Amino acid sequence: SASWIGFCRLTRTRITGYKRKALGDPSAKLSGDAPRAHFTNIFFSEIISPLLLIVVCLIPYLFINAQTGVNENNNPDKELEATNSLIRVGIVAFAPVAVNAGVLGGMFALACCAGPLLSMCCKKFGAVLAAIAHAIAVIMLLAFFEVMFFLEGWSFSKAVLGMITVVAIQRFVYKLIIALALTREFKADASNIAWWTGKWYAMGWHTISQPGREFLCKITELGYFAADFILGHILLFIMLPPLLVPYIDKVHSVMLFWLRPSRQIRPPIYSLKQTKLRKRRVIRYSILYFTMLIVFIALIAGPLVAGGALKLEEMKIEMQLLQPSKMENNDTRGYTKTGRTLEDPEATAGGGGIDSTESSGGGGGSATESAGADTTDSPFASDNPFPARYVMY
Repeated sequence: SASWIGFCRLTRTRITGYKRKALGDPSAKLSGDAPRAHFTNIFFSEIISPLLLIVVCLIPYLFINAQTGVNENNNPDKELEATNSLIRVGIVAFAPVAVNAGVLGGMFALACCAGPLLSMCCKKFGAVLAAIAHAIAVIMLLAFFEVMFFLEGWSFSKAVLGMITVVAIQRFVYKLIIALALTREFKADASNIAWWTGKWYAMGWHTISQPGREFLCKITELGYFAADFILGHILLFIMLPPLLVPYIDKVHSVMLFWLRPSRQIRPPIYSLKQTKLRKRRVIRYSILYFTMLIVFIALIAGPLVAGGALKLEEMKIEMQLLQPSKMENNDTRGYTKTGRTLEDPEATAGGGGIDSTESSGGGGGSATESAGADTTDSPFASDNPFPARYVMY
């Protein structure tokens, strides 16, 4: 937790800078003054670039949910209505941020009221509060993935694209907070410790301004932690199949250091106590790893298996947030016919070539008529959107 918070503080100080040196403050000697980055220097990298990323992710998401080609002719027995994909992705994007803000408000009140007292007997009171808040942030992001999964009609590809868009939107919000709303950073970790322990009285006049600033910092920290936690575990799960290959560690060393297997760097020799400790750690973290793997698989496979029992087409949700499924439509994914075959499939098959050649007349008609006759026997004739004279075999 400390390393994560330190990383977040370091990335923030690239934008906010450090507070000026104060006489008599030991933390002021830790590093030199780092001024706040000028707004014109960070405008494109911290604001425009994340905004363009939202556009790049949002346009495909809106397109894949546009129900292209859905009409009454294709779906005579269904009620057709437009869905609010933009509102859907907005709710899923901003709801976790709002939940994190509410959790942080409750944690702040608990730390201020009970922190100084409980810290006398529970030395890790602040660390426990921080762990609970970060765990809730991860759970909320996973929960809203399930919400997106449900609203997309259990379509995994649409849900994944929606969550990519959600993370891009949240990243833009966090960038805005850091670039526009935060003041300079303390060189010491006093404000972070005070937030989780409630010991603001040691900060002097900064007790008035720092809680609000730290509240915004904690919103960004929880959001970044939840996204990085899920993405990091997905990468760990992807690396599982290569790890099951025998002697993959030696192959990896050969690729990294260009050393023959006989010239590998020898592992250190551990004592019996160290060996037992390492084995316990391996067992402990292996159990945790496979538990997380089962949880992630259940979050995806569970709705796919149990979702069939829910009749989504009969459900009504306010603002048309539920994406309809099982629609007959020209969705540009290769499942249905497109182009001229939608208008008159028979006319655009092999027979269409015969009609066109009859009107042309001349000696060339027999050749094209035979071509049209050949296309009728073709297994792809009914799917061919071109006249017979354009058919290539």
